[in-house]
Amino acid sequence: MAKRLLVVDNEQDQLDIMREIISRLGITVAMAEDGEAALQMMAAKPCQVVLTDLIMPDMEGTELCERLRNRYPEVVVIAFSGHMKLYDPDKLDRTGFDGYISKPIRIDTIAQAVENAFALAKRRRKARRG
Repeated sequence: MAKRLLVVDNEQDQLDIMREIISRLGITVAMAEDGEAALQMMAAKPCQVVLTDLIMPDMEGTELCERLRNRYPEVVVIAFSGHMKLYDPDKLDRTGFDGYISKPIRIDTIAQAVENAFALAKRRRKARRG
């Protein structure tokens, strides 16, 4: 199965940076500028991993995570934000996030988080299949 990752952020420069970093890892990257677009993209062509900003207009990353969890229980969802201090890590865990990354991002941090996320996605698929 080809590795597909969805990045959700309302800031185009962040999307561009993430596309560059993740595509260099040999992973197919899809981009969405908001939560609704992300849900539509997942319905059309699901990704194993979603990286989402937390603070976005219309739908915050926490709501997106909850909606993804309900529809796609195997998906790995990672929050990334420049405002992680505003969020209680326990609440993020209860919401269903599998991890979080603070902006500004470091290439090695993203690479490690993405590698770990795909490993977790693979374990979830195997466990679901029995």
